[in-house]
Amino acid sequence: MIIKNKANLFSFILLILLVIFSYNQFFFHKKIPVPSDLLVGVYYPWLDYKWGTITGVPVKNPIISDVFSQFFPWKELIVDIFRQKEIPLWNQYSFSGTPILENYHSGVFFPGNIFLFISQNYGWALFIFFQTFFAAVGMFLFLKNHCKRPLVRVISALIFCFSGLMTTWTEFGTGTWAAAMIPWVLFFIDKYFLNKKVSNLILSCSFLTSLYLAGNAQITLFGSLIIGAYTIKVYLSQKTRNFKNFVTMTIFLLLSIGMAAIALFPAYKQESLSVRKSEAYSSTFNYGLTPLNELIRLYIPDFFGNPSTYNFWGTVSYHENSSFLGSLTLAFILPLFFIKKYRKKNLFWLIIFALSIFLALDSPITNFIYKQPFPLLTYSSASRIFFISGLSASILFSYTLSIFIEDKTYRKKIVLSSLVLIGLLVLEFVFLKNKGVSDVNLFVSLRNSILPLGGLCMLIIISFLNIPSGIFIFFFISFFYFDLSRYFLKYNTFVDQNFIFPKTPAIEFLEQDQDVFRIGRLNREVLTPNTWIQYKLSSVEGYDPLALENYSRFFNRVNLNKYSDPINRYSEIYTPDINFLSILNVKYLLSVENEKITPSPFIKKYNLQPIFQDKSTVIYKNDNYLPRVYFVEKTTSFTNKEQLTERMNDLNYNPLKETLVLSDETGFRNNWSIGNAILKELKNNLISIETDNNNDGFLVISNAYHPGWHIYIDNAEQELYEVNGGLCGVSVPKGKHSITVKYWPKSVETGIRVSLISIFSAIILSLYLFFKKHK
Repeated sequence: MIIKNKANLFSFILLILLVIFSYNQFFFHKKIPVPSDLLVGVYYPWLDYKWGTITGVPVKNPIISDVFSQFFPWKELIVDIFRQKEIPLWNQYSFSGTPILENYHSGVFFPGNIFLFISQNYGWALFIFFQTFFAAVGMFLFLKNHCKRPLVRVISALIFCFSGLMTTWTEFGTGTWAAAMIPWVLFFIDKYFLNKKVSNLILSCSFLTSLYLAGNAQITLFGSLIIGAYTIKVYLSQKTRNFKNFVTMTIFLLLSIGMAAIALFPAYKQESLSVRKSEAYSSTFNYGLTPLNELIRLYIPDFFGNPSTYNFWGTVSYHENSSFLGSLTLAFILPLFFIKKYRKKNLFWLIIFALSIFLALDSPITNFIYKQPFPLLTYSSASRIFFISGLSASILFSYTLSIFIEDKTYRKKIVLSSLVLIGLLVLEFVFLKNKGVSDVNLFVSLRNSILPLGGLCMLIIISFLNIPSGIFIFFFISFFYFDLSRYFLKYNTFVDQNFIFPKTPAIEFLEQDQDVFRIGRLNREVLTPNTWIQYKLSSVEGYDPLALENYSRFFNRVNLNKYSDPINRYSEIYTPDINFLSILNVKYLLSVENEKITPSPFIKKYNLQPIFQDKSTVIYKNDNYLPRVYFVEKTTSFTNKEQLTERMNDLNYNPLKETLVLSDETGFRNNWSIGNAILKELKNNLISIETDNNNDGFLVISNAYHPGWHIYIDNAEQELYEVNGGLCGVSVPKGKHSITVKYWPKSVETGIRVSLISIFSAIILSLYLFFKKHK
């Protein structure tokens, strides 16, 4: 039994109750942790309706739209595909098709996805809740061998599960889940070196595999480094070292990487095909590095305001740069750096904590580091290492609160560190005042500093009081829970279920059309990116940090830009070319038209006629749209991408009259027979087509090109060509043929093989060790 005595059991139950109560809006009011108030309260076609309110849906937090424009629809799509007894490989609804398994953020095989099968909305709520639950319980258990006081471990667990990014990333369901796995791995590493049980090897391996499958690249890197270093640290700290045990533990941890190969291998391949390197995303916001003065958010989270109260005025992202550890945590930790006997005992986690803060800080050294092309580290926000700050701070706090109770000398040091933090707060106000910050913003900072300042003052007072340890702990549990849960509930959104992707007449009109078609948007205010996935509507647009580079360049031409122009993770219609939309199977174009938003000039330019109107949302039909698969009469081939790029850069190029093909074949023919192509079946990872033509023809399949697509004509595999710099095509012999287009990337196949080999190896090794021990 993990929980053996009454004190541990009571503390464990208390922790669970506190975490549950933090989600009271779900458990007691049946509200769901997804910011769909922003969806229906800001975007059309939902904005035209009140959804049970008097004046419209109020929006709590306007900066977490990625939840409903990425993670929620991705997870729902994954579950839907699994229910169809298929592997979620390809998302046919965004970007004219895009990988989903190879998109590391989607976390297709993460074990926590099991909650999503419960029901569409309650499953999501449980999926979000259990990441906080696992984070709290994992930290509580890990500290069992490092802190004798169970109630102190409760506070440390709360600090970890409600700290900065653990809160602001909660509703994304990726980073928080990944970070939650780390203390579990550490816990079972400790247990293995204590009792040498094979079960602890298996469990440490399982939780590390789950970390890799959760879908956050930065935590994958940070967690791997910390777990590896901690394994070495535990081995070296043993009085009697057994190198075989260390090797065995290391082998199982390495097998975790192999088990996760089903996600890691495809993700590595997708990284090379994506816009990640070309868009230079992280450099646009200084790599997510935090200015020195904004580190005050370590103990005053809303010093620069909060987006949920619409008064945030900081210079960096609230969501990405939230470093909050609790108002008092830093005051407890700082003295460790200056007291040798305590510093030595906590040196490992002190180094981790200090290094995490340094790597998130804006400095010449960190600027240099993040300008280098280091995979997993420098292509995203540096501030995501604050996950590790929260982890290490919660562990250090468990030591320091125990010292605080037992050592009056340490209390004096905490008084000094509290005074230092108060002094830094005063200096921050002086700095900002001299910088010319407005009185309105300074008032926001002053008001939001009252609780942390009051907590520090109370900490100073009680440090001089001689009261029983139980009262100390009761005070700290009460204060920390109020402080951290307030921060958590203030930021995160819980909504009524009728706000979650409701239908409107415009959406129902599109759903009722049984034709195979795609949609496009003429206004960014309507059907924000990827939300159409929820209604199984296919679009040429999309938003994804790992969007295919070729398709993104192709989409430049959709918007009358050059193929070689800069690209980013968004493919959205701005100034479209009707010819490119037509070859992409775009049948309907959605527009918003009211007293505030005027119709797009595109409508008048091409004399589009409305076919349906639902209040402000107008749907236009493109009468010239082509089917999803079609034959072309004329092609021009290019043997290298540079030549094709030069032709695609020609803004006079008309894809309806000429199709560009990338082929290394010499003598590739230019003129073809126009035959009939019938789309017989369109599934998630497979397309079936029947063709009939009098002579050889060239068939265009208006799906985004990816080397993972394979095409078979009468069961014989043929070469699939890249068409127009981003779509698919194949030459078809004359006569009647059955064509199958199947998505099965080699990286997925390799990943599955490595994962199966690793799982089999772990089972064999576990059985060997088990029988050897019990021989």
